[in-house]
Amino acid sequence: MKYLILLLPFIMWAEVLKVGDKITPLSLHTQFEKEVTVSLDGVWIVSFDRDSSDRVNHYFTSHDKTDDIMIMIDASDIPSLIFSMFVEDDLRGYSHAILVNFDKNYMAKLPQKKEANTLLYLQKGVIEKIVYVQSERALSKVLKHSF
Repeated sequence: MKYLILLLPFIMWAEVLKVGDKITPLSLHTQFEKEVTVSLDGVWIVSFDRDSSDRVNHYFTSHDKTDDIMIMIDASDIPSLIFSMFVEDDLRGYSHAILVNFDKNYMAKLPQKKEANTLLYLQKGVIEKIVYVQSERALSKVLKHSF
């Protein structure tokens, strides 16, 4: 039993999705409480922290977001009271849809790098490509070459 507990972090690490893996479909709510079934075709832009979320939201205040782009934030570590009092109001200041994911287990499966946005390129639910961006300029460059 002691060895199983020691191996648990490595077992969880092995569950992170990679190119060729299939994404589990899900429905999430936007910052406006609208339920959305997440598209399994197109690009998911995932933010795991405040800075990466701000980067994406700032970019899309001055650039059009097409329907094949899904913006998702990881809110799994934010206490619900803090989220409803502070974070949710900030998110409502943006006109583009932001999908809010509170599922810690689901978010743990998505690939991530510190201080970066993860872009998952999906086709029929299969991850075709994973890109990490750490600046708004890099995000702009990657999105312009994607479509």
